[in-house]
Amino acid sequence: MSPAEGDPVHSRVFGKAVGKVLLSDIVAKGLLAAAAVILIRQLPPSEYALLTLCLSLSAFVSQIISSCFNRLQVLARDSGRNPNKLLMHVFYQVVLCFGFSSFYLPFLNIGEAAFWLTIILSVSMVLCEFAKTIYQSGLQFLRYSVTETTRSALILVPIGILVWGLNFKLTAATALAVQALAGIVVFLPILFVAVASLRNSLSLSSRDSAHSSTDRGFAWVFGYSILVAALLQVDVVVLRSLSQEKELAAFGAAYRYYAILLVLLNAIQVVLFPSLLRATDLGERRRLFRKLRKWLILFAGCILVLILNADWLLPAVDGGKYRESIPVFRILCLSALVSFACSPYANVLMQQGEHRFLFITAFLGLLLHTLLSVTMTLQFGAFGAAIADLFGIGSVNFALYLRGSLGMSRAELAVDGPTKADI
Repeated sequence: MSPAEGDPVHSRVFGKAVGKVLLSDIVAKGLLAAAAVILIRQLPPSEYALLTLCLSLSAFVSQIISSCFNRLQVLARDSGRNPNKLLMHVFYQVVLCFGFSSFYLPFLNIGEAAFWLTIILSVSMVLCEFAKTIYQSGLQFLRYSVTETTRSALILVPIGILVWGLNFKLTAATALAVQALAGIVVFLPILFVAVASLRNSLSLSSRDSAHSSTDRGFAWVFGYSILVAALLQVDVVVLRSLSQEKELAAFGAAYRYYAILLVLLNAIQVVLFPSLLRATDLGERRRLFRKLRKWLILFAGCILVLILNADWLLPAVDGGKYRESIPVFRILCLSALVSFACSPYANVLMQQGEHRFLFITAFLGLLLHTLLSVTMTLQFGAFGAAIADLFGIGSVNFALYLRGSLGMSRAELAVDGPTKADI
């Protein structure tokens, strides 16, 4: 039985869905980039370094929680229709946000205001990602896209009004508060729908699928999510501990630009995971990855252009405030290329239930990345941290690629073998 024509599992529909998410992501990242430029220009280096650290800490906590719950949400497919289960997922994630944040933030001496705003921002990020996942699991990519674009606009517009309309002197705390409020606002439609549905469906029980097959790998998925979040934040923590504030600020500036590069990868990941779950045969899966390779060629061309023109492009954006970020950005460009080529295979491994392998790979990668980050940061500062990112995270992505592509090849042999023998 072939998939429905409107299902993104078809390569042509897949391309349209990726294009839709990509376009909205470009708009959203453009809005965020504009906000980032304002912050880079307006904040003193010490405040921008604090903002970089707080954003990193919030991303660390939210990614641990979101990546675990949201992967299970997509795998379950139908839990978004159950308001009881949806609200319980939200409750668990909020509690975990406060739990994780309260555990390690007091040791970082970032100040009381930054402490509470970082926790609130973590909750806000989790809620926003969960709202997007509800739409993703239902293949509602237009609503997914609108959510991210709205959040970005709700960050840029208030910052612009504060700076140019009210002549307000921005601080790290102000930027954190604006971003936290934006994430909460875009989650409200999902919350209102869930509460309304709950009132109309009081007979629903959250016990019916509490131990479904999608929850069996919860421990491995949760552990993997923690390790991946740590992998992505190792460099910032090490720079904060072992280098000067200007090195952390330069790395933070380069990382903001690097994050913009990943809009295409994010768009593909958003469509690819639920599409793989709906692929009815290996042929469809192969077509999806052939489409991915075409996107890779386009992405590689963009990376080359950015690397060659970084000398004038970055100073044009930030006014030459962080010239040290130029070589850092070039290395991060290479890291983005490796991620684009290899990381989508994590979706294959997740679909095949290779949760233990994902956990072990991320654990070994975290050890390698931490060792490289400490060594290279002591020697080369922010540039060394970028080198550690390239090889530390790159090694994990390459391992996922090898295992994922091998798993697909074995599946093809298992299916094609009997067919060839019958001929």
